[in-house]
Amino acid sequence: MKNTLYRSQAYRILALVGLLSIAISSVASAASDDVTPTVREAMVKMSDEIARYIAADPDTKGQVAIGAFQGPSSSGAGARIVQSLRENLKSKCEIVDVGAAYTISGRFMGQKLDGQFVTIIEAEIGDALGNTVQKLRRKVVTAIEEGLAFFGPSSVDLSAQSQAAKSDKPDSEQSKTDSTTAEILVSSIVKPETHLDANRKTRMNPADGSPYGLEIALKQADGKYRSLPITKSDGIATVDLKADQIYAVRLFNDSARPVGCRLTIDGINTFALSLDANYRGKETIMELQPHAKFLIKGWHHTGNLSHEFRISDYGDTPASKFGVFDGVGMLTATFFEATAPQGYAATREFATGIGDEVAMRYRDGQSKFGKPIAAVSVRYVRPAPPTDLPPK
Repeated sequence: MKNTLYRSQAYRILALVGLLSIAISSVASAASDDVTPTVREAMVKMSDEIARYIAADPDTKGQVAIGAFQGPSSSGAGARIVQSLRENLKSKCEIVDVGAAYTISGRFMGQKLDGQFVTIIEAEIGDALGNTVQKLRRKVVTAIEEGLAFFGPSSVDLSAQSQAAKSDKPDSEQSKTDSTTAEILVSSIVKPETHLDANRKTRMNPADGSPYGLEIALKQADGKYRSLPITKSDGIATVDLKADQIYAVRLFNDSARPVGCRLTIDGINTFALSLDANYRGKETIMELQPHAKFLIKGWHHTGNLSHEFRISDYGDTPASKFGVFDGVGMLTATFFEATAPQGYAATREFATGIGDEVAMRYRDGQSKFGKPIAAVSVRYVRPAPPTDLPPK
C-alpha cells in the first residue's frame, strides 16, 4: 500500500488575522475493494453495501437507523463515520432515528499493516431485536492523516527531525519512510507525549522547537479571545471548557514557508458540514502563510458565514448529532507539506460574515499538499447530557 499524496484545488481565505487558503483533495481510488485512501471513499462503498441489503428486504420500506461506531475511550471520532454514512445513505435509504427494521453500527481501530499505519472500520447490520444479521466487509483506510484525525496523538512530529521545518531543505526531502512513520504514530498513541511551547504555555507543539502549533481560545464578553491553559496528564493534553462557552482554535505557522493544515473536531473536518458544495463532504485543507497565526472561529456554513464553536450540554454540536453525547471531545490539527503557486490571482471573492459569525473573505487559488509532517491534539471533557430524572 502506498501513501497518498494530494493533488488539490485550493480556495483561499483572507482572514482578519492573515491569509489562509483552502484546498479540496483529490485522491485516486485504491485497487482493492476493501482498501481505500480516505474515510470518505470507504463510506461510499460501505453505504452501497448497506443500501443493497436494505433494498433486498421489501418489509424495511427502505428505512435504516445508524447507531454508534466505537473506538478507543480517548477518541470520539466515531462521529466522523456516522456523519459520512448519513451523507452517503440519504439518497439511497430513508434514515430514521426509531422504528427502523435494521440498525447500522460498528467500531474502528488503528493498526500497523504492511509497514503502514491504517485505520480499520468494521460495521454490522442488526435487526429490531439487536441480533447481527449481516457483517459488512471491513474497510482499511490507508491515508495516515486519517489515522491522525481518528486517534489524535497529543504531539507527533513526522518530519525527519524535530527541527526539519526550520531548515532550508524542503519537507518533501525530509519525510520519513512509511514504515518509520507508522512506528512513530503507533508509539505516539500508545505512549503519548505533550510538548508545550517553551515561551507560550497555552500553545501545543508537535515537538520541542517546532514552528507549528495550536491553542484553544475562549471568547470573552467583550468579543475578544483569551488563550486557555493546557493541562497535561500522562501525555494527554486537555483544556477546561464548560457548557455554553464559545471558543476558537488558533493555528501557528512560524516557519519561513506555507504549510497546509486540516482542522478536525472528533474526526470531523470543520468544513464537512458546509452548505457550499465545494467543501461539503470533502477533505478540506487550509494553507497557513509563513510567520503568521490564524484564529478559526467556527464550522464553515456558507460562502460568508460560519457557526461558532460552542460547548453544548445536549445535542447542539455536530458530534452529538452523530451519536456522541458525552465523553471526550478531541480537536486535532494536522500539518502538511505545501507548495504555494507563483503568480497567484484571485477569481472569486465573498462578503465578510455578519453578527457573531466568522469574519473572513474567500477567494480561489491553487496549492499542492503532500504528506502530513506533524499533528497536535487537545481534548476536553464534554458536559454530561440531562438524564430527565427527578432530584433525589
